[in-house]
Amino acid sequence: MKRLLPIVAAIMLSATAFAATPEDTIKSALERVGQPVQKVEPAPVAGLYAVYTDHGIIYADATGAHVIGGSIFDAATKVNLTDLANLAAQPKVDWASLPLNDAIKTVKGDGSRKFALFADPDCVYCARLYSDAISHLDNVTIYTFLFPIDSLHPGASDKSRKLWCAPDRAKAWEDWQSRHALAEDNGACSTPLERNASLAQRLHVTGTPVVIFADGTEAAGLRPLVQVQALLDRAQ
Repeated sequence: MKRLLPIVAAIMLSATAFAATPEDTIKSALERVGQPVQKVEPAPVAGLYAVYTDHGIIYADATGAHVIGGSIFDAATKVNLTDLANLAAQPKVDWASLPLNDAIKTVKGDGSRKFALFADPDCVYCARLYSDAISHLDNVTIYTFLFPIDSLHPGASDKSRKLWCAPDRAKAWEDWQSRHALAEDNGACSTPLERNASLAQRLHVTGTPVVIFADGTEAAGLRPLVQVQALLDRAQ
């Protein structure tokens, strides 16, 4: 019996060493029922795991027997943590490759936090993003790439040319977004609109608004102020 004890102990240690982790267990359980899994990691809620799939994040218990769909919010900040995690998992844009000279530069406060914005002057959601979020930000530098989509908004290119050719582009853009006042000029100067369209195609930007943060995170569509703040802070 004494000679067997070391052998039994070794077998138990070996079994412990090769025991499946919750991440492995969840991945195996879901893939057995036909759900491909990219990766699994602990969720912000104790006892839950975030499961990254081709269609976004779902949540599971440690066995993979119970799965939850939906978003997790931080109750204090009201930030959608699931949405942030989904954005973080997407391919990043190379910030250094952006031709910032082709964008309208707006500096608020010390300008320390940076993001780029693709915007159509007649895009309703761009105006909402400005009124609901961007107008409330401070200490930011915003690079606005004018990206008119005339197939949706006839005349958007004409407005974009007038905005770009204004003596003070940043003020002209703010005036347009805040009170729909268009710069008084003929828009006859050289503009980067064609280059912006090519850039949008390279980055697979097909609509507006699209925000690109300094860490390369790309967020399309209308976003609440708390989420924009969270993405800015994380990029910083």
